Amino acid sequence: MRQRGAGSAAFPQSALRAGGIPWIDAASCSRCGLCLAVCPSGAIDGRASELGWLPFVDERRCVRCELCVAVCPEQAAEVAFEIVTWERSVS
Repeated sequence: MRQRGAGSAAFPQSALRAGGIPWIDAASCSRCGLCLAVCPSGAIDGRASELGWLPFVDERRCVRCELCVAVCPEQAAEVAFEIVTWERSVS
């Protein structure tokens, strides 16, 4: 009978974690305001920047519905997917 921990090996595993916060590419944004109009939680508002008015996503209020991504005619709103890696011990 094998003892727990004896002869175990660690194998790295990874997965894509979805559901990130949308971000808006300032260079691609046409400043049409559609993302502000469709956001159900009011997480997107306009802010002044060196490029003029830009939409900004408030991470605390975002419900991760991705409606802003779907409605953006310039495809300036995107959700980044994060690769998460962990080790799993196998005995």
